[in-house]
Amino acid sequence: MPSFVAAAHRVDREAVLAAAAALKNAGHGVVLGRGFNFATAFEAALKAKELAYVAVEPYSSADFQHGPIALIDTGFAAIVINAAGAVSGEVEELLRTISERGARPVVISNLATSLALAAAPIPIPADMPEWLSRLPPSFPASCWRSISAACGDLIPISLGG
Repeated sequence: MPSFVAAAHRVDREAVLAAAAALKNAGHGVVLGRGFNFATAFEAALKAKELAYVAVEPYSSADFQHGPIALIDTGFAAIVINAAGAVSGEVEELLRTISERGARPVVISNLATSLALAAAPIPIPADMPEWLSRLPPSFPASCWRSISAACGDLIPISLGG
């Protein structure tokens, strides 16, 4: 387990900058997760609001398909968290749909097929079990500052800037 914790904290800076570029000037969007990563979606949405000033709302990928999916249009910002496991096929199906509708998703995943659908892929360790993939809340906590800086917001107002 310590190796997974360490790996979750080692995120490729270029991947983070690509995520920042995909989210820059978005203004609003969604964070999608399911199963173990539904809570991760909430944490990522909170960090996006706090540190990058992107008003994103967290959704279960299952619930998102019943109404909110109508929001998806060309350039719509989405962060999709999809770790290999019991519900990853359903999440990837939704990822494919929103990509076809023109979303520019940032994808945090250990599945090559999900990462291939991303405007900005952020890989997590391939062998990380789904139940442990919730570790990437430490990813947003450690990387939202980089995303914020790349977007031009060096010190978030909410943190005293």
